[in-house]
Amino acid sequence: MEQQDNLFFLPLFAQMISFYGWQTVVLVTSLSALITMLLVGLFMRDKPSDVGLLPYGATDPVETAAAPHANSSRVCSSNT
Repeated sequence: MEQQDNLFFLPLFAQMISFYGWQTVVLVTSLSALITMLLVGLFMRDKPSDVGLLPYGATDPVETAAAPHANSSRVCSSNT
């Protein structure tokens, strides 16, 4: 799959660089990656129960302590 991605992205980036310059292409690519990471961090859940599903292989619901949105606290806290 990686080689197929290169067949699309490398010519596209080369064309964009020739029109807009490498700094603009790097900026646009970096902003796209940042926006993608923020959206994944916002919408991806930590546990299947966050979206109403059972853990893989479980047949009965598992009791867990309710915690405030664990995903955002993990991203914002630093472990030193």
